[in-house]
Parts: sequence; C-alpha cells; structure tokens
Amino acid sequence: MPAKPRVKIDLVGNELTMAWRTPMLGVSLFLMLWLTGWTAGCGVMLYKLLTDFEWFMLLFSVPFFTAWFVVAGLLVYLLFGRHQLVLTRDSLEATSRALVPLKHRVVPLDEVAVAQLVEECTHHSNDMPQYSWLIRISTLGDPVKFAKGIEVPEGEWLAETINLCLNQMSPERAAMATTEAMRERDGDAEPSGELDPLTNASLASAFDDDSFQGKLYEGVDEESDTDEGLGHAMVFVPGRDRWEQPSDSRWQLTHEGSGLVFTNRGRWSLVAIGGSLFICLFWNGIVGVFVWELINDFRWFLALFLIPFEVIGLVMLFTLLAALTAPAWGTRCKFRLGQIERRWWTPLFGRTKRCEFDRLDRIELASKNNSDNSTTPVKFATGGTNSGEYRLALIDTSNTTLLDIDSLTKGEALWMADTLTYELPGLFDRDR
Repeated sequence: MPAKPRVKIDLVGNELTMAWRTPMLGVSLFLMLWLTGWTAGCGVMLYKLLTDFEWFMLLFSVPFFTAWFVVAGLLVYLLFGRHQLVLTRDSLEATSRALVPLKHRVVPLDEVAVAQLVEECTHHSNDMPQYSWLIRISTLGDPVKFAKGIEVPEGEWLAETINLCLNQMSPERAAMATTEAMRERDGDAEPSGELDPLTNASLASAFDDDSFQGKLYEGVDEESDTDEGLGHAMVFVPGRDRWEQPSDSRWQLTHEGSGLVFTNRGRWSLVAIGGSLFICLFWNGIVGVFVWELINDFRWFLALFLIPFEVIGLVMLFTLLAALTAPAWGTRCKFRLGQIERRWWTPLFGRTKRCEFDRLDRIELASKNNSDNSTTPVKFATGGTNSGEYRLALIDTSNTTLLDIDSLTKGEALWMADTLTYELPGLFDRDR
C-alpha cells in the first residue's frame, strides 16, 4: 500500500467504498485567474447589451459567453469533481458528481471481470497524444473507468485490491477462474476439471482482452479459417448454458412471428448535446459577426471568403440537431429463415435492405481493432450507437459476410450470437 494513497478506501462489512478526487489543482488555479478577467469582459458586453442593444453586439458576445460557461463548468468539475466506486456482494456501483450528479451506473457483480491499470490517451497537445494512467474494470458491457491520473505504484496496488475483493465477495464469478483459464489457454497448467467450462472458465476468457488472439472458451471456437475477413475472428459455438444480455445494453430483442428482431435506438447524451452546443454557438457566433457585417455592407470577396466557414457552421448545426434528436435515430435487424432485413432510420428518412440466403455457415466475433483489412465480401453492414469495440458477422456457406454489426460490447456480441443459434437453429447449415 502506498504511504500516502490518493484514493480513499473504506471497508465496512461486505461493502468496499473507494473515492477519488480530480487531481488538477494547478490547472484549476490558472483557470480561476483566466476566468476572472474573462468575466470582467463578459460583464462589460452584457451591460452594453442591456443599455444599448445591437444585433452586432449580441452576435459578437455569443462566443465569449459560450466560452465563459464552458470554462466555468470545467473549473467546477476540477474543483469539486468526485468519483466513487462501491463494491458489494451484488453489484459494482460507479458514481461521478461535481456539485450535481453527473453519471451513475450499477453493474451486477456476475458481469464484472477484472480490474487493470492501463494507460489511455486523454487529450492531444501539439498534435501529440497525451496519456494518463487509470483503473479499467472489464465487464460484459462497457468497462468502468476510475481514478484517471493515478500514479503507477498506487494504481497497481488499487487494481490488486479490487480484484482480491471481487474474488472474496463472489466466489462464483468469472474472475475467480481468470488465472487458471489463462494458464490452461497458454499451456502452463493442466485443466483442473473443477471449473464449469461455461459459467466460469469460458466467461473469464470472454473478459480477457487477449482472448480473441488464441484459444477462447466454450461458446467460441478456434480462429476462423477465413480470418482475413475479420482479422482475428472467432467462430461462435453454443455451450450448455445461455449468454444473457448485459445490463447496460441498448439493444432490444423482440419476436415477430417466427423471426427475431434486434433494435437499437439512440439516447440523449449530456456530453454530446453540451459539446455540440458549445462548438455550434462558438463557431457560428463568430461567423455571424461577419455575416451581419456582410448584410450591412455587401462585398463579394467577403461573401466568397465566408462560404467554407458557413458550410462548417451548418455541419456543426446538423451535429447539434442529431444530438437533440438522438432517440429518433436507430437500427433494426430482423432475422428469419432465409432472409436478413436491416433498416436504418433518422427523423427525416430511412433505408431498408434485405438479403436472401440459403444457410448460414457460422457466426464470427472479432475486435474492431483487428478487423480493418477486411477482404471477405460484405452484403451490408450496420453500426450500433454504443461505444463497444467488437463486431459480429454472419457468414453463409459461400463465405460471404451477410451482415456485419459493429460497435458491440463483448457481452452483446455473445448474447446476440447465442440467441440466434438457440432460437433460430434453422438458419445454419445442418452439417456444421
């Protein structure tokens, strides 16, 4: 344990609480000084607008007011940001707040895998990526991230502490089998025979970040013979038990007659709406000043010069509208014997494509990071609205990828493949 840990840990009974504060006091002091002068300037413009209103002054002040709100919000986050993990026998609860709640997520403990200290890119400076260390807790859904900016010694200790508590609180969970499953996969140990191959060892391998590189678990077979299609792709093979849908999955499963329908609708995101609103107001406020000047004194040079900036502004406005209307966007995949139907829609239009086939040969799972050089013919693809890093491909007997669904988490990919295999067995070649 580090001499002065920055993470506060409290263990009461069967509940482990970990608290982390945003560690950027130097940046906070700089922003406070900057915001003081900026506030004075914005105050002068606001007084001018209230006493002698002009449209030009309103447009001119929009970027300044927008920047003030963004920097003020960032300063509040840096000064009062709090992140908390609560681990119990039933769940892992992650909460972020900065005076007001920002994010809250509860993950059932049987979906939690292992905590790791990883280095991720947080931002770019002079076109160079800047990295920081954080704790990444793998789950069947999206990972839980905690303690961004932690030092390596403390991060290693914290990850080990979380893993020990996970193992003690839920002996049945997958992480209990992670070490043995990895040893068996690498040939360092003989299989003990004490682990159920699906509920323990298989699930542990599903959580393993390297599991798509070699032998996996019951439920996913060895690499595909045509791995040029999806990089390091794995062929799904059903096991004795069923894969359940991850708790944070946005996909919905419905039955229509003898077919299955997977639907994914967008959701409102405070980050997406706030970010696109800031960029839109800041950019279009500046462009609006020149457009107003052009209206009062038209000049061909200025009119032509503004065209690319106006186009960019319209794109930003479209991005904002897309964020505001996110629930009206979606993807729908319908499966029935001999046919796959895919529909993608927006508030203004939609598109439907159908694919006829005889039989499916296999379902492949792969990481998107390992599937950029696809050469297998693809009938059509569909993207999800999640941030998952995995994809699912349905391949027929002629080795053609009929459907490619990306932006899936590992749990979603396994659940979809398992559902199709069990509930629509007639989709597949009888000799498979």
